[in-house]
Amino acid sequence: MWHDDYGSSLPPVPRYLYHGTRESCHPQIASAGLVAGALPATAMQRASKKGFVYLTRAFGLKFAINALCNGPEPGAAERALVLRVDTSLLDVSCIYPDEDYIAETLYAPTNLHELTEALGRINLEDHRSKAADCLKRLGNCAYKGTIERNAIVKCALIPTRQCPTLCNLALGAQMKPGIYSAWGEKHDGLTRFIFKETTELPPFTFNSADPAHQQMGISDFKRMLVDEQSKIEVHHTPIDGQQLEL
Repeated sequence: MWHDDYGSSLPPVPRYLYHGTRESCHPQIASAGLVAGALPATAMQRASKKGFVYLTRAFGLKFAINALCNGPEPGAAERALVLRVDTSLLDVSCIYPDEDYIAETLYAPTNLHELTEALGRINLEDHRSKAADCLKRLGNCAYKGTIERNAIVKCALIPTRQCPTLCNLALGAQMKPGIYSAWGEKHDGLTRFIFKETTELPPFTFNSADPAHQQMGISDFKRMLVDEQSKIEVHHTPIDGQQLEL
């Protein structure tokens, strides 16, 4: 449940949140957990707020693909890594809103320059009470401090080059306030599919108006997605502090 500081009327933290990154980061995560600020931004990626690790309810694959594209070797043949974090093993009083949510709702920037300026003015300590709303509407949050490796309870390794349809579906999410409240259930389904917890076709995937989809038909489209799913490696990671074994 939410810490008392947030108020008793707010909803509970979801049991599981996700973090998306690249496979090459695994040794560091396995050794020390998700350490705030341990993975510096590249020239193509904004630096995150110092001292925070970023989590999401359903967009882990999108952020993992972004990490691959913005990594030290863009285009390298490494897999996307999506980590499932058990929030019952976290100090939920350390959960804050994502600064992008604060920037969009407080300053309503109209271009990248205005967004960058707004982000620079934001002190997340001033907006702690907005964490629940941010998770509900945007689906993302910031965690202050290190996420210990024992809280990482499951992980998925996605070979993006072999899973183009799943990756395109994940990348379709536009990170704007209201995205999770409008599309969260559908992206939750995609996350379950990626973690091989269902073979049901994720919601919203088949577009009957798409000529390519029409030519294929829903049965063939589902077989293609299930084939991509078979290329994903999913591991139940131990929660006793041992190293992740991928």
